[in-house]
Amino acid sequence: MVMSEQMLEKFAGAIVERFFSEKVALNDGVTEVAQSENLNDEQVKRLVEAVNTTAFLKKFNNPDPGADGRVVEFETANPDAVINRMLGNAKDEMDQNACPCADEDSRDLSCDLPVTRSDEAPMEPAKEAAYVEPEPRIQKHAVDKRLRKTAELLKEQEYQARNDFTDTTQQLLDRFRRVGGATFETFEKDAFYQLGPAVAPHLQLLRRSLGKERADYDYADMRKYGRVVDMNTPEMRLFRSMVKASDAIRDCQSGQEKVGEYLGRIA
Repeated sequence: MVMSEQMLEKFAGAIVERFFSEKVALNDGVTEVAQSENLNDEQVKRLVEAVNTTAFLKKFNNPDPGADGRVVEFETANPDAVINRMLGNAKDEMDQNACPCADEDSRDLSCDLPVTRSDEAPMEPAKEAAYVEPEPRIQKHAVDKRLRKTAELLKEQEYQARNDFTDTTQQLLDRFRRVGGATFETFEKDAFYQLGPAVAPHLQLLRRSLGKERADYDYADMRKYGRVVDMNTPEMRLFRSMVKASDAIRDCQSGQEKVGEYLGRIA
């Protein structure tokens, strides 16, 4: 499956919530999600990173009484442990589903060997204790690095959205300025009728750029009369792209502010 950033945040939030409310170990939570969603190794690593970061921020913002605020300690999720556990579970399932010998020729002949010491249970082979790597402690600098990387990505996305907004707005204005082109007032009414008050600021921007007076939009009054609007005209497609780019700029700015707040808390 393709795991988007939204899905990643959703999974991580649910796992961390169970960690704090139900005391479900992070490795257990990640393993359950990875198996149910059929995640690959790379997706497991991304999920573990998001889970550890989310858990760190929650514990950092809600420290235990008397705890040292400079170091946040908890049992982190480990991608290798999760992947090994998934492989072990898969093997156990295969062993359980393996059918017994189908015929005499395929059966295990060792079962027919006589037991030489029937009074004693056979000894199980000695098992070597598996090496368990000590869980690392999440340090502030690791979270700080990831947050700054996120901030840089949001800044790049905002830059691209601003370019898209400028390009689509200019193309739209060119169509209205063209001799014999679309009539802005007709387009304006159609767009406001179909898309609602949220696009009023964008229509005012177009008006101002075209040298027209500011308009007073009354959405309730306009909706009293039905209109047939073609949303597939070149002007409408450009306008929707313009609005989409504007929304993307706002979302990126909001994300950068939130990241800045987190950085301020762990500074």
